[in-house]
Amino acid sequence: MKLVDQITQLTQTFDPLLRPSYNKHYIGFWLNGRAFNFATMRPRRSAMILELKIPQEEMQSIIRETSGEESELDIMEYDHSWGQGRIRLTGPDFSKNQETLAQLLRKAYNLRK
Repeated sequence: MKLVDQITQLTQTFDPLLRPSYNKHYIGFWLNGRAFNFATMRPRRSAMILELKIPQEEMQSIIRETSGEESELDIMEYDHSWGQGRIRLTGPDFSKNQETLAQLLRKAYNLRK
């Protein structure tokens, strides 16, 4: 749950009104009393799955720009049916790639708004 808190703090840097929404199967976001799920988090025992509603090409270009070709992020298969990129995160992954994650979250937020 520490990762959830860190991701929430990261999103509140660009919109302080965002609040986490704890549901049965995932954690999303609320904005002004309404669901605003530009990203969802699915905590697991050993890691957390971060799902971002962002086109695959834009996600790959942001990762290349910030991390280079040898990105340490564990990028899962892109979900074309829902239009979501998925990243498996652990505690050390977050601290190493905080800037990349911030840019991905901001881009998904702006595309949703």
